[in-house]
Parts: sequence; structure tokens; C-alpha cells
Amino acid sequence: MNWSPDYLAEVIQENLSFRIGQRNANGLSPQWECDAHYVSTSVTDFVSWCRGNNTLAFGEYPQNEWWAYAAYLHMGTTPALSSLQKDVPWNSIFPYLPNPNGSTFWLGTNQSHTGCHYDTYGVNFVLQVFGKKRWILFPPTDTPFLYPTRLPLEESTVFSRVNFKCPNFVKYPLILSAHPRVVTLQSGDILFVPRHWWHFVETVEEDISCAVNLWIDQPQLDNTVRCKEALTQLACFSLAQCAPGNSGIINRLHAAERAFARSENWFNCLVECIDAHISSVPLTRSSAPQITSGPVLDWSILSATDIVDILPDSNKLPLPSGSFEVNLEKIIAAFLHPDVIDLVYSKLGE
Repeated sequence: MNWSPDYLAEVIQENLSFRIGQRNANGLSPQWECDAHYVSTSVTDFVSWCRGNNTLAFGEYPQNEWWAYAAYLHMGTTPALSSLQKDVPWNSIFPYLPNPNGSTFWLGTNQSHTGCHYDTYGVNFVLQVFGKKRWILFPPTDTPFLYPTRLPLEESTVFSRVNFKCPNFVKYPLILSAHPRVVTLQSGDILFVPRHWWHFVETVEEDISCAVNLWIDQPQLDNTVRCKEALTQLACFSLAQCAPGNSGIINRLHAAERAFARSENWFNCLVECIDAHISSVPLTRSSAPQITSGPVLDWSILSATDIVDILPDSNKLPLPSGSFEVNLEKIIAAFLHPDVIDLVYSKLGE
């Protein structure tokens, strides 16, 4: 692929939505996407801003204080990106893949990042097009150490409460028992992210980074997950509607989930989804799509590293407050915890 920042600026003629984040944020929580500022602008303006020029769209955000990230844009349904799909060589990399068109597009500055999370559906391949990205991955067995939460709520995403830009292992001591795998992807590298593996991803060095992901559904496993996702949304929307109007709980939902929660038929839709998937028969193993690569890939297995080696100096971390407050958000988050949803799902099957 011959993409470059200038090439994308020339080809992408419509505006993209860039999430804006602070470079020096050191709060206890991650910079959640639902709390972020967003700028809609052209890739031309974005590239110019990255190179130190003043632009109208980024006028309030000095480049040395803020990063920007156009993230998780579905290429097939984003008009500005659909023409670029033909450039992505998934067909030659995986010639037997049944549908290689589920790509998402990521373009960001150095220090732009995706908070630590795992995806509840399928598996994921990542092609680093240009720039460098550092991936910190954790196996599913590390879930008890990573403080999972469903608030903020994004369908198919379980977040970690830990801010990996400034992880506070006084407040979150269990992260010291985790077993991270670390790799920095460079242009042309491909990473396979197995099912339910946690990952924190950040653009590193003084580069603009571009990557393309390919999501592969696993229907024989995902039907169960779709039921659990519907249960999570049903609980969240119901509790949010009972909360006081000034509680701000509705703002803890991502945009798509917030729009769904405000629709008139969310309850019936979710109940129908639960009913459909709780009674569905899983596909046999032979029915699942087979992912077979050609002879062009040379895979390497990542080894675990000591998490202390990738955390900042503890002397630089802010100490947590000594108080313990049980607020409305914590109560709702407890009801939405994956362990609770798993128990509800198991009871439905009795």
C-alpha cells in the first residue's frame, strides 16, 4: 500500500470526525470517548495541523497540548473512505476469507490512543499502513486484574477502568498481576488479536499513524455474546431511565447507544434480540469460516513481559483519595458488570 498523509489528504475529500485528547492528562480514569471533544474537518487540515500550522478547525487545540484521532471508521459505510477499500490487500493476504470488506480506518497523531478494552465479538487483524503504534495486549485470563466496566457503554466493548497513560497501581493494585504482551507495529506489519484479548493502543514517536483493521465474525460463538450484549443494554437503558434527569447517566453512553436508548422501541427490540439468540442453535465447527493465509506471512508469537517494565515510575503517580463514595454510576456499573450479565444469561437457560 502506497498510502501517505499527503495521499490521504488528496483522496479523502469529505470531512472526518477527529476525537481530541489532552497529551498530559494524568487523571485516575482514562480519557473516555463519550467525554471527549470532537472536530469535523478535512484530512488536509489535519495533516497541516500535525505539521505545526494553524488551522481554523483546530484553532482551540494547540498541537503540542492536544492529540487527534479519527478512529473506528467503517470504510464500507463511510462515503469518504469507501473508494480506499480497493487499496487494502486483504484478498491477497487471506485469499480464502469469505468477506474481507469489514475494514475500519484509524488515523491519528502521536500519543493518540484507544483506551484499554476488549471486543466481545470475533477476532481482529490489524494492518499498520504507516507510522508506528504500540500495542499492549493481555490474555482473557487477565480479566480479573484489569477492572472491567460497561460504563461508559459501547455495544461490543468492555473497557478497563485503569488509565494506562498513567496507571495508578495504588488504586488498582491487581494490574500488577497482569501478563502483558507488547509490540510496536511499523509500516507493513500485521497483528492478529485473538478473541477477547485486552489491548491498549497508542501511536508512538513523532509520526502520523494510519492503520486498517479487519474484523472476522465467529457466529458459533457470537450468538451467545449478542444475547449478553442485549441484556447489558436492557439493564443499562432501564436503569438510566429511572435515574434523575440531572444524573448524567445518559451521557455515559456512546453516541449510537445514546440514540438507541432515546428511541421509542428499544425495549421491544432488545427483548426480541434476547429471545432470538437465547434459543438459537450454535453453528457446528465445520460451518465456521476458515481463515487461511497465503505463503506471504511470517508470524511471530509475542512473549509476556513484566508489567512493571511498561508502567511509569510510581513516584510520579497521583495517590487516590482515601474516601470511598458509592454513587449512582457505580451502582449501575455493578449491575452491568460482565460477571452479573453472565449469571443472568445462565439463569435464562434454566
